[in-house]
Amino acid sequence: DLHTAYRRQRQMCIRDSNQAARFALINMLICKQRWEELETLLTQFNEPSLPVLGGKALLAYYNDPKGEEASRAKRALLDANKYVLKYLTGQKKVKHFRGMYSPGSADEAELYIMEHGKEAWRSVAGALFWLRAK
Repeated sequence: DLHTAYRRQRQMCIRDSNQAARFALINMLICKQRWEELETLLTQFNEPSLPVLGGKALLAYYNDPKGEEASRAKRALLDANKYVLKYLTGQKKVKHFRGMYSPGSADEAELYIMEHGKEAWRSVAGALFWLRAK
């Protein structure tokens, strides 16, 4: 279940500073609406990865959907990967993730979706509509 997976990922992230574990943990924290823990994790691992940028965008949207911080975080996410919006909105489907990716690539966006990125965005009311809006 999601709660058991969350606890396992959290322990791995804390113990090993494991990149894959923290990427999944970011999305699990969003799905569980654990905003304070998310903020702490994002501060600890401040990096330009898609899960971190997506987490920052969702956190900023949750805190103030019309605020400047939310706009900046949204722009940073979309500038970092031109494919992520299409995957999040279902315009593109995950088909062929090869296990490796380059920042900004379709493979990176596919990996983000596979790590529960879409579930995270769906769990925050209005977030996908906000992301699509100009």
